[in-house]
Parts: sequence; structure tokens; C-alpha cells
Amino acid sequence: MELTPGSVFAGYRVIRQLGSGGMGAVYLVQHPRLPRQDAMKVIHAHLSGDPAFAARFEREAELACSLDHPALVRVHDRGREQGRLWLTMQYVDGPDAEQVLRREGTMAPVRVLRILEAVAGGLDHAHAMGLVHRDVKPANILLSPGGTGGERALLGDFGIAQASGATRLTDTGSLPASLPYAAPEQLLGGPITAAVDVYALGCTVYELLTGRRLFDQDSSLALMGAVLAGPRHEAWDVLPPGRPALRAALQRAVATNPEDRPPSCTALAEAVRSAIAPVPTTVVPAGVPAGPHSPPPAPWPLLPVPTAPSSWPPQQAAALPPPPWNPPGQADGGGSHGSGNGRRRRWPWLLGALLLLAAVATAGLLFVSPWGVGSPQGVRVDVQSGGVEVRWEPVAGADAYEVHRDGVLVGRAEGTTYLDSEVGSGTRVTYSVAAVAEDGERSDLATSETVVSALHPAADLAAEVGMTGVTLTWAAVDNAEHYEVRRDDEVLETRTAGTSFLDEGPPPGTHDYSVVAVDADGQARSSSVSVVLDVSPWLGAAELAEAFRDLLPDAPGPGGWGDATCGTGEPLSTSPAVAVVSCALPSGIYVDFLQYPDQAALDRRIAQLDALTDPAAPRTTDRGGWYRQSPEGNQVAWEAWGLTEPGRELMELYIDWDGHTVADLDAAWYYAAPW
Repeated sequence: MELTPGSVFAGYRVIRQLGSGGMGAVYLVQHPRLPRQDAMKVIHAHLSGDPAFAARFEREAELACSLDHPALVRVHDRGREQGRLWLTMQYVDGPDAEQVLRREGTMAPVRVLRILEAVAGGLDHAHAMGLVHRDVKPANILLSPGGTGGERALLGDFGIAQASGATRLTDTGSLPASLPYAAPEQLLGGPITAAVDVYALGCTVYELLTGRRLFDQDSSLALMGAVLAGPRHEAWDVLPPGRPALRAALQRAVATNPEDRPPSCTALAEAVRSAIAPVPTTVVPAGVPAGPHSPPPAPWPLLPVPTAPSSWPPQQAAALPPPPWNPPGQADGGGSHGSGNGRRRRWPWLLGALLLLAAVATAGLLFVSPWGVGSPQGVRVDVQSGGVEVRWEPVAGADAYEVHRDGVLVGRAEGTTYLDSEVGSGTRVTYSVAAVAEDGERSDLATSETVVSALHPAADLAAEVGMTGVTLTWAAVDNAEHYEVRRDDEVLETRTAGTSFLDEGPPPGTHDYSVVAVDADGQARSSSVSVVLDVSPWLGAAELAEAFRDLLPDAPGPGGWGDATCGTGEPLSTSPAVAVVSCALPSGIYVDFLQYPDQAALDRRIAQLDALTDPAAPRTTDRGGWYRQSPEGNQVAWEAWGLTEPGRELMELYIDWDGHTVADLDAAWYYAAPW
């Protein structure tokens, strides 16, 4: 059940849907009495109907309502309406951190620190109240304008929060967390403590700083294995070099053993703050102290994130102390101040300076080379349905090229083109390319214009023929504002907001259905996906029509046996049938052909008939199938037969005749019809 704009649910007027997930859908609603808009989460029906889940929902909603912290989305109320559990929360008008990452790329460290400190304080408050969030991730961190520094971070979705010390699984056996951020003990069924949120917060900080997930495996099984094994060593190389404290702080946060993690989320935030404090940019050789004229410390430069420390060379030479010299007229060991002796006294300093330069270069502190490889020219991008193709001009002396998307290294190419097939759906992206020489030296990055990537095609498109038409369903596409639905060359719907569509009464034949994703402002290239389907004139009753082709016309309408007029219809809500064809004869006889999905459904139908039938009447036919009939003296005589022929085992033939007897039915239809 989806709530439509303008409808009223639990007293709240629905404005629009904000999103949906594994537990339910979230709507923007108007409070019935206060001049306030709230966010309402409506839990899925199958979960709302689970008594164990409902009891836990009530208990945890009460705990969530007790939380009071400026960095936590407040939970206002909860209840049950039309069999669905619901709760209302503070509405935050702003994007989540995951959306910001997709749109803007990696965040500046000072911004990440501001978000981290706010969320850490909120989590520690919840932990003090005995509540563990269990699903901390960028998508659950909402960023609202107007806070300190122009932005306020709030942690939302305490919908799966749980009391400390409980185990990881819900009563239905599902994992209430996002795998890339789930701590190992959540996967292994261990106790759920505050350390779970510390772990997820560490994964989140890593992603905000680097633009990539700490665990990015494709399948669930691979993800679980990676989480249990711990991060790969090379995963930490995307962090800026020269800041071992940052690496150590995040490595401790995602330690496999909960006891090895920081004791609180605030402790993690303090460690990260210390790790990203400003450091000097001037390189001072070992053993040479910084002088009084050394430049002041510079903030962490916002450089592109590489895959290895070798791709982070500062583009400046090491600062060296000037060679000493003697002012004119000052004694120097009792020697003369003439030009000849001056030259003899200066050359040791020149030699010393050259030796010092050699030592610095050997130690890896000198990075500027007069023979450096040049930067690529003419970097341009071409948005395609399968990704974004990046092109550039060749660079003399380049052995390969590194391609960055929004400051994050995404691939390496030996030629002058690269197809980024992993780019997000409908996101604003900027690409940069660096040339790499054979000795590993890299050029400065050359940057392209910013473009919007193509929307991804709608996944899992399925078409199902029902009794009234063809129902299309598909998975939502990130950043798609609506969808267009087409049948062959005909546009059926131009602005479908949801992810399903019913094509009522389509013409028979083979049809190519397609769904086109479209973004809000039209900047992203649209994408489409299609499915080919054969549609019978009988729609979902095609198998019935084939099984009784001697009795039914070729298509709904007149022409059935006995001049019957036949058509399809939805089975009654009390019937376990999945398809039905009904025929009316001029004599007044009505015939229903029914189909059931399985034997259990057919057994339920027979039990319904047993409650109405004459217990003394025959229970089988002379053809061997099951049989039921109305009691003697019934105003409307009826008969029902079950069939045994191949292809008819799960079908029923039901006839009735008002004002006649069962014997009349047998004579007029049972023995006369070619069935």
C-alpha cells in the first residue's frame, strides 16, 4: 500500500513520499493540529503483521522518543493504522551525506570533522540511554542548512535501533544493518553494544574523506567475508600520506575485536581531530631544526585522493638553509680577506650544499625534476548510457595515465581513452587525468568540464499478465524524478512517480514494453530498459482458454459453445483462484472456468464447496475427477467438477441454472457440451 499525496493516514495529511527501504516507506506529512510538517515512516504490512516485530517496534519507539540531542532526529509519535505500524519524526529539509558525496565528491576534512563531532555526540547520548543505532552510514546522516558553519548534521533512522546487549538478528532472521558498515559481531550474532556504532562511524568517516567505501565488494557474500577478514592493506593508501595518526585512528575504529575500538564515538572524533590538525608544508631535512623564519603551518591541502603515497608529491622543492657566509671585515680564523682566500673558504660550503641536496634527494624529500612528464591536454568527456568516456591528448614520455573522478582515482589507462562504467546514476562528476612516466613520476592533474552522468537503466523490469492487463514493475533508479512507460512505439504514461504501472486491456500480440528513467531538470541523459511479452486475447486466462478451446471463443465475446458470450474477470476476494473465464448461455445457464495456483489452493476451494454441498450427493464423476453439487431443492442448482486430464488438474468447471434442477443441468450441459 502506497500513500498518495492528499490522502489522510492516522490523522496526518500526506504531502509526498520521501523514500522507501527494507522496513517501509517515509512520507512528508502535515501534522493534524500543529503548524508543522513531520516525516512519517509506515512499516511494511508483512512486518506490521508480525507480533514479535510489532512488540519490539513499540518498545524501541518508546526508547527512541526519550532521546533528546541536537544531532539526533527526534521521534514524535507512533501507532497503528489500517494494520500498518507507523511513527513520526522530525523532518529535516536537506540532503543526506551519501547524496552530497554523489553530487559533490569527497568532503573537505574540516567539514567531515564537523559532521563527525556532531554525530558522535548524538550517538554517545543514545548509548548513555541504553540504545544502539546499528545502522550508522552516510545515507542516515542528514545535512540541514543553518547550523554552525552553515550546516547542521543530524543522525536519523533509529527505526532499527535496539537496546544494548541484544543480539544482531531480528525475530524474522534478517540483518537490520547495511553490510558495508556492519561490524563483524553483527554478522556473527554477537552482543550488540556501542562498539557497533563506533565501527560504522569509522567506516562512514573513511567514505566521507575518500569518496569510496571501505568495503566495496559486489555481492553480499563477498562483503560479509571482507568484513570478517578486515580491510585490505591497500584500502588505507587512499588516505593522505604523512598522516599516520589518521590511518591509526580509523584502523582502530574498525578493529575486528570490539574491545580494541575507541571506548566511545566522541573518543573517535577526538582522535580524528588530532590526526587532521594542520601540519607544515615545508620539508625540513632530518637533523635541521626549523628556524624562526620557517613558514607557519598550513591546513591539510585538498588534493586529489591517490591510490598510493607515490601519487602525492608536493609540487615544490625542499626548503634548504642558505649557505653561511662571513660579512666583509670579519675575521675568519686569522686568514686574509682577499679574493683568493674568499674563494677557498666558500667552496667547502658550496660542496656541502651539493652534498646536502644529494642526501635530500636520496631520502625522497626532493620532488621537483626539470625533466618531469607534462600534463595531458584537451581532457574532454562524453556521457554514454554505459558510463562516461574520458579522452585526452597523448603526452610525450608518458607510460600510462591515471584517471580521477571527483578527486578519487578510478582507473589506469595505457591509451588516451578511459570508460568509467562505475559512475553513479545521474550525478554531477568532474574528471582529472595525470600522465605517469615509466619511472613512476606523475604530472599535474588536467581537469575536464563538469557533466551529469546518464541515469542508470531501471533494474529488474518484470512484466506480468493479469486478468485485466499487463503489470510492469521495476527497481527505482537513483536521481530519477519520474519514469515514462511505453508499449512498442506508443507512450502509455509520461510521468509515473512510482515503480509500477498497469496497462489495462492491451491489444493481443507480441509487445515490447520499455521504461525510461528521467531526472528532474533534464540534465541527465535518460535511460531505458525493455522486456518483450506475448499477450493473449484472454490475458491472464490464456491457459484456461487453451484448455477449453472447444467451449470458448477465440477471444472474449460471443461465439462460445451453445452461443455463449464469454469474458474474463478478477476472481472474488474469497476465492483462491488466480484466473476465471465466465460464460452466459441464452438458456440462462452460467459457466465459470477457474484455475488455481497449486493443490493447496484447490483443496481450500473444495472445502468451501463442502460447506454448501449435499453430503449425500456423489463426490466423483464418471471421468474420475472430484464432483460437488447443490442440495436438493436449492433455488439455484449448481455443479462443480474437478478434472484429471493433463493441463487441467488445477482447474474447475462450475455451472449454475436459476429455477432448474441438477438433472436439468446434466441434460442441458454436462452430457451435451464437448468438454
